[in-house]
Amino acid sequence: MDVINEKFLILLLDLIILINCIEIVFLSIKKSKVIRVSRDFFYNQIAGVCILVSFRLAISDTSFIFVITLLFFSGVFHFLSLVVALNKKDISLNKNKIL
Repeated sequence: MDVINEKFLILLLDLIILINCIEIVFLSIKKSKVIRVSRDFFYNQIAGVCILVSFRLAISDTSFIFVITLLFFSGVFHFLSLVVALNKKDISLNKNKIL
């Protein structure tokens, strides 16, 4: 029973990772005029995929160093997202002060 639950969990994580990767590829296409996404949202999506992949690899007994490296990259992309969001907020505040 535990083996079935573990396989189901791995399959579910693989499906979520695949859906997120397809979303990232769709959002990164420059020719798409339908959806415009800010860079902070895009970086958050990449960080989320890094976290999901690290959980997936941790479940399947992959090297600890590789899992920690993915979590580090997740933190880097979350930090980039925060920097972009804060810069965007500062720019909008500066425009209001000028006007």
